Amino acid sequence: MNKKRLLATMICLVSLVGLAAIPAYCQFPGPGPESTGSFGSFKILVDPSLAHLFTGCPGWDATSRILSSPLLYDPSTVIQVNAATTESAGHPHLTSPFPNPPGTTREVLTQIQTLNLATYPPVPPANSVSVRVGTAASSAPASRGEVESESPSGNPANDFPAQSFFDVYVQITLPACGTGGFTGATLYNRSPNHPLIVSASNLTSLPPTVVYEHNASSEVPILFYTPGKGWKKDEFVGCIILAGHMVGVAGTPEGGGVGKGRPGGKKGEPPPGAGRGREEFEKHKQAFERHIQEAEGHMPHN
Repeated sequence: MNKKRLLATMICLVSLVGLAAIPAYCQFPGPGPESTGSFGSFKILVDPSLAHLFTGCPGWDATSRILSSPLLYDPSTVIQVNAATTESAGHPHLTSPFPNPPGTTREVLTQIQTLNLATYPPVPPANSVSVRVGTAASSAPASRGEVESESPSGNPANDFPAQSFFDVYVQITLPACGTGGFTGATLYNRSPNHPLIVSASNLTSLPPTVVYEHNASSEVPILFYTPGKGWKKDEFVGCIILAGHMVGVAGTPEGGGVGKGRPGGKKGEPPPGAGRGREEFEKHKQAFERHIQEAEGHMPHN
């Protein structure tokens, strides 16, 4: 964390402590990488011609032809945040789900540098579902986005609350599973015409603790990135109809943080404070799962 970012964080903390009864929103931070834990999940509506492949696979519903991922977790998602600018300054072409804001609106451009979600709780790699973005999926184009102030004033004091989105290009790796002959494959959304657009509102800081969501209002074709028995590279698999990505996940995940003789903790025992960390992690996990369950209820395919 650079000195400017540290100073901005300290100012925010002072505001929150000194004005506890008043929502205290801080201005956009200076440029630099933001690292955060994150959860994710997705649902794919599979093409009828390929539905037989997933018979017996975990998360497969033969009636709806929807393949649901398990809960996914990444302990260190890295997002690059650029210096604040305004809408009138111009920016690279992005597919925003929001109406165009006035030119005075302050914003920051963002980019997912690394995202490497995997099945949680962890399972052997051969059985794990994974989602990679950024340098974790080096063959994919950059996944860029924006954080836009919800105020058009142009005053940095009004940067938050804000709204945000990303145009995401993913590589999803599914393990071999079931009795339908699926031997495992990597899927992707073909670039640059079909980004997976995820968005969130009511951000009050960076990194925020929010769920970015993609829903069936904009179905995204997903293709086979790798060829296999029964399919070819670039063959259409189906559409992503729901995806969620929660950033700002804090706390200690299951199996993390075992004492190694440090002061206050015996070898083989959780370090001091581990219980509180796991409670925090579990709260975020439950919040994400509730959000996805609510989103599922609004899917038109239900």
